[in-house]
Amino acid sequence: MFLYCLYIDPYFKAKVEGFLERIKNPQSLTTYMSNSLQQNDPYNISKLAELYNELYRLFYG
Repeated sequence: MFLYCLYIDPYFKAKVEGFLERIKNPQSLTTYMSNSLQQNDPYNISKLAELYNELYRLFYG
């Protein structure tokens, strides 16, 4: 049995948890994504793109 010790960025973890909560309400998700893009935060946009790519790969890849 393998045990992995993985560091998870707490800022990113909070963003992902918030993102997953917003998925439950499509209108809320749209607002969340729009606000993230309007803030023009390269870190946040990059992490959201990584998450999107991973979810896409899991569901369609």
